[in-house]
Amino acid sequence: IKSETPSGLDGENIWNSICENKTYARSKPMLWVFPEYSGQVAVRIGDYKVIQQGLKTKKPREWEVHDLSKDRSETENIADKHPELVAQAIEILQKESSRNTIFPLDIPAE
Repeated sequence: IKSETPSGLDGENIWNSICENKTYARSKPMLWVFPEYSGQVAVRIGDYKVIQQGLKTKKPREWEVHDLSKDRSETENIADKHPELVAQAIEILQKESSRNTIFPLDIPAE
């Protein structure tokens, strides 16, 4: 089975990985923007998940970084050891997120 990727999509075509029963490795970071739950954003960069919560509150929480290969329950925040991942997540969010007037959320700049 051969499948061509439609143009204009922001996802990735994993059809060939499924058909050939191969492990799939993302080439792009995965990101989430939630205006709900007091406003939160997250970016998956390799084995790491970078999160900030409480963006719609007066006092947003500090950035969190979790190594999902070692801490799947996200219990240990290692952001102080990986400021470069926080900076990378902010850059990705600023570049890849577009303004949503129905469910607005300001993307953190730092």
